[in-house]
Amino acid sequence: LSECDRLVEAVRRNNVKFLLWNRNYLPAVIQAKEAIGSGAIGELQAIHVD
Repeated sequence: LSECDRLVEAVRRNNVKFLLWNRNYLPAVIQAKEAIGSGAIGELQAIHVD
């Protein structure tokens, strides 16, 4: 939580807008996590998400 507090402080100090969107519950993310966890797509070598 200290990181969140620092983030809120920085947003207020710099008078900027900030948006955080949790993608953990998107169907595609859930499906990818299940496929990786079950080994259905083989051994994970690397991952990059934008």
